[in-house]
Amino acid sequence: MPRSNKATLDRRIEEVRQMIVAGASFPDVQKYADQQGWNVSRRQLRRYQDLAYQRMAKLTERDRAELLGRQLMQRRAIYAQCLKAKDYRTALAAARDEAALLG
Repeated sequence: MPRSNKATLDRRIEEVRQMIVAGASFPDVQKYADQQGWNVSRRQLRRYQDLAYQRMAKLTERDRAELLGRQLMQRRAIYAQCLKAKDYRTALAAARDEAALLG
């Protein structure tokens, strides 16, 4: 089997990543690869799957600080709106939730 170029490899890994996110199992990935004519071994598909998981981990880690910041700002906005509406119970819940996010 000839080796795939970098662009093809990246595209395949991204397709496998999207399938995993959608809930596909390894047999689903294998069937898809066969249908697409990838002509790769089970071992190579496992490598694609491992690389897809690594890519997801990198994306998650990179976005983690941004996501936490957004979540905190949303809770603070809810807190402020609740105080303005004199809904102290919900304001307290938002404050507790923010504290839980911060550990």
